[in-house]
Amino acid sequence: MGKKCAYHALDINTHQKSCIFVGAMHRDHPLIKALLPFLRPQLYHKGQTLWLEGDKKGTLVLLQKGRIKVYRTASNGSTITLFIMKPHDILGFLPLIDNKPYPASAEALDDVKAMVMGNDMFNAVIQQNPDICIHLLKFLARYLRQSFEGIIRLSSRSALTRVASSLMGIVEETSLKSQANEHIITLPVAAKEYAQLIGLTPESLSRKLTELSKFGIIEKLGNNRMRIIDISKLAEYAEQEFLL
Repeated sequence: MGKKCAYHALDINTHQKSCIFVGAMHRDHPLIKALLPFLRPQLYHKGQTLWLEGDKKGTLVLLQKGRIKVYRTASNGSTITLFIMKPHDILGFLPLIDNKPYPASAEALDDVKAMVMGNDMFNAVIQQNPDICIHLLKFLARYLRQSFEGIIRLSSRSALTRVASSLMGIVEETSLKSQANEHIITLPVAAKEYAQLIGLTPESLSRKLTELSKFGIIEKLGNNRMRIIDISKLAEYAEQEFLL
């Protein structure tokens, strides 16, 4: 498991090698340290909507505990998951910067503990502390670079490699370890949404999970749960960079 960052979330946007979680910042990141004195605590219950696509009142959110799903709603009413945010991620600030509506909705996947800042406070903080703008620009540049990398990885990696890499990402993100070198993991969202996150159809995801099961690498437990039986073999598949 040596290279810890190797399987961190891709997503369809950031996505480093894996594909689900956005790579969070460390709590000592300059942007987090600069914003903390001006944030107020906020709790969100599991399933609660933070904002809807089209809402104009922006809220900057620093996630401390739990996960938040960022998604869009298609014309047929189905949802398309774009990101899954985790502790130390910052989100929700776009309307604060460009005064335009949210391009996507956000929902708490767990009971969430966060620190937040509204539009008025954000404007006041920026005026009093212009250096925060520099930290915010660097933060945005980092995500943009990850997005470019993610696009390349999605276009160059096989379906089996995407699935294996994303499962490795879940193993590391959940830190589930056992003396028997087995890991029981749960997909963070429904299988259909999970497939979208790694650029696959639900049918393709199902086929690749079945393949991994036949190879003796995973065991399906139902309800989007599975046991990782051979973590070393899964890592081998996860590190295959290009289509064969």
